[in-house]
Amino acid sequence: MGNLTDADYSDDELDQYDYVAEPKEKDRFIECRSDHPSARHRYRVRADEWVQITIGYLLCFFGILIIIAALKVRFWRIPWMESEGLGLAFIQNAMSKNRFDQIRRYIRFVNNRRLLSRGNRNWSPLQKINPFIEKMLERFRACYTMGQFMSIDESMIKYKGKQIRFIQYMPAKPIKHGIKVFVLSCAETGYCYGFLIYCGKENDTSTPIEIVAKLFEQESDFIGSSAGRVVYMDNYYTSLTMIDYMYKQYKAFVVGTIALTKKKSRDSNDFPFHKLSGPATKKVGKGWLRIAQKKVFDSSGKVLKYIVQATTWMDRKQVAVLHNIYAGPAEGARTMRYNRKTQRREAVDTHPIIPNYIRYMRGVDMFDQSMNDYNISLRGQRWYLRIFYYICNAALANMRVITRDVVEKEQEKRRKARQDDDFGEEVGRGQKDPWAKYLGTMGWFQWMMDLGHSLIEAAILMEWTDMNDNSTRPKWMRQAPLKPCTCGGKCVFCKQGLTGKNGPPKKPRRRPVTPRPRTPSSARTPARSCSTPARSRLSSSAVPVHTKPGEKRVNFEIGGKNCGVCMKFRRKPTPKDTRRTQDNAHLYISKVRAGCPHPLCHMHPVCKSCWPLFNTNNHQGWSNFRP
Repeated sequence: MGNLTDADYSDDELDQYDYVAEPKEKDRFIECRSDHPSARHRYRVRADEWVQITIGYLLCFFGILIIIAALKVRFWRIPWMESEGLGLAFIQNAMSKNRFDQIRRYIRFVNNRRLLSRGNRNWSPLQKINPFIEKMLERFRACYTMGQFMSIDESMIKYKGKQIRFIQYMPAKPIKHGIKVFVLSCAETGYCYGFLIYCGKENDTSTPIEIVAKLFEQESDFIGSSAGRVVYMDNYYTSLTMIDYMYKQYKAFVVGTIALTKKKSRDSNDFPFHKLSGPATKKVGKGWLRIAQKKVFDSSGKVLKYIVQATTWMDRKQVAVLHNIYAGPAEGARTMRYNRKTQRREAVDTHPIIPNYIRYMRGVDMFDQSMNDYNISLRGQRWYLRIFYYICNAALANMRVITRDVVEKEQEKRRKARQDDDFGEEVGRGQKDPWAKYLGTMGWFQWMMDLGHSLIEAAILMEWTDMNDNSTRPKWMRQAPLKPCTCGGKCVFCKQGLTGKNGPPKKPRRRPVTPRPRTPSSARTPARSCSTPARSRLSSSAVPVHTKPGEKRVNFEIGGKNCGVCMKFRRKPTPKDTRRTQDNAHLYISKVRAGCPHPLCHMHPVCKSCWPLFNTNNHQGWSNFRP
């Protein structure tokens, strides 16, 4: 326990405890209270009381988490670091740092007292996160209908802790150390339809066929609706046995690569082509192609089920593909490949299955890229939280796919409506789709920010019923006065008028309105401008009179405005690349700041060239003149 002795403490400190002398053996310990003088352990006492978890509390937590991911904040405490000038007022107003940390530290998905022991036959290494995985898989399958093309590949969850044994090392992946996940995704959009977490050889001895079967059988109705679909996979899964199983069980076709070998002894299940040697590879060149086919019949041997084709093609390296769709000769197909010598992309002979495989095998890669663009994962050593953040990122990526699909269909509908005059009014021909901004360069970022603000707004409106009474705020909200916010009216507090750039907005003062003299309608001039009338800074308090012929214009001491007479004559503004000269000055609007100060003239500036025409007949007769 330490080198302290009784002499280091007073008698009063020792008398209040039932002191027991320390044992001499180093491998024995005595029970010691936290406030004992000899206690050397540090006890962290948290004075904050526990706040009950509610739906609004969780919605606000996830909203802040999404905004932190959109802003790519590396550490979750940064939005509350006001002393460093990094704080975000709308996040600080929504939730305090301790309340956010409460969910982050104590989030659980099962009752740890009910966990099964390792010897139980129903034990699973993922039992701490299994309920959440099952619920999210059910939502993924219910919200989207898979297309014709699907891809199966591996994804990685970054984790380097020592709490689990099934950490994998995959040097070809961007994330090399972590938890491996088998993913079934849409090959065209990257939508994650199903996934399976690999728990190591000790806990999972599934073959590639069994892995694919588990991914397909996660949806019971998917077996009957998978006929005619094409599944793209890499050399880990591809084999003749896999092709036969997928066609027999799901009536689905397979396109996959094969790892070539130099094995000489071959049987009917082996790939028919060898791996070329180094000298042979240099001789054939790019575009070299060979194919071989095998016909597969039913049990009677009379009905042809499908044709399996083995295609090998030379790119920079030798490529081998095994497929039972698009079987046949190349028929002059070509693809663009980069040539190192000419440093250009050139057309190369190929088989149609090669560009088809390159196009549709990237579904899982698109899914990984969409997740990692804005990752909500927080740093931590708990392995099941890494899986939790991975599934949340997958949910956001899937929501993004659905949003993009809906917006693109709506834009296509509007595009067709503009071509058809009969339905133009129904679709809103002149209106701009507010969701179109999510398709641009910053669409993913704007989508994340709007989603985070919407979740925070829904949470606060759900539990803060009376916003005029601060005593009714939820306990997870900021209890101190709200801070000034510079979000530009996007957060719930600015929308409700509770805060702003300089705090809560103040009511504008009512200024006394100076009555203007009433005149008959016949005496009013029709010369009006679309701009706001400028206020005169003349020192005289009396109502100004009309300028008489021969008098000069009065300077309004304001910035340049469009001449009211030029606008009445429907002249055009001067183009940017056009220079005003004496010959073309009568064609364009002039900008001036002088004119007649009388109220009936509405304080319109009048240019020098129009002033002689305007300053006649009490400023009324010029309106009937047509240049």
